[in-house]
Amino acid sequence: MKHEDIAHRFGISPRMVEKELLFALQHCSQRLNRKVIRRFGPGARKPSKD
Repeated sequence: MKHEDIAHRFGISPRMVEKELLFALQHCSQRLNRKVIRRFGPGARKPSKD
């Protein structure tokens, strides 16, 4: 789902959706003892130009 759709559904801002998803991803990565690879938001990995 788009962040805008999730935000509308829960009555929060798209930025808050992004923050909550990042928090959840970090929590899961810690529990699974894995490194987080950011694919969205500030500092996200940029797609290659191949």
